[in-house]
Amino acid sequence: MFHRICLFIVSIILSTLLTSGASAQDYYGAIAVASNGAHGYSFDYNTKRQAQNRALSECRQQGRNCKVALWFRNACGVLAMNRQNSWATAWGDTRRYAEQLALRSCNNKYGGCFVKRWVCTAGR
Repeated sequence: MFHRICLFIVSIILSTLLTSGASAQDYYGAIAVASNGAHGYSFDYNTKRQAQNRALSECRQQGRNCKVALWFRNACGVLAMNRQNSWATAWGDTRRYAEQLALRSCNNKYGGCFVKRWVCTAGR
């Protein structure tokens, strides 16, 4: 009898763990950039489209000709830029890793780059 109860409890625990993992929420973020250096960003949206629309909306409040430069899911995104408004983006599992990638890319292409914006979704 004790053996059956233990098996039953173990099966409930395993079922709960597997179900909760399968229904994990994805969170989307995005960064949009304009030619004048203006930018917008978003995080923790349910869809890629929602995240991109929010980033574009914020960017358009400050600049023209905004475009989505980066979108990411369950991660961090970074915009690196120099004083001439040349830019590069990157995403990664951590803010630090994304910053390193974005800065490396921007400096290799343009030089004099700094982190202009970073943003992470929930859990990052």
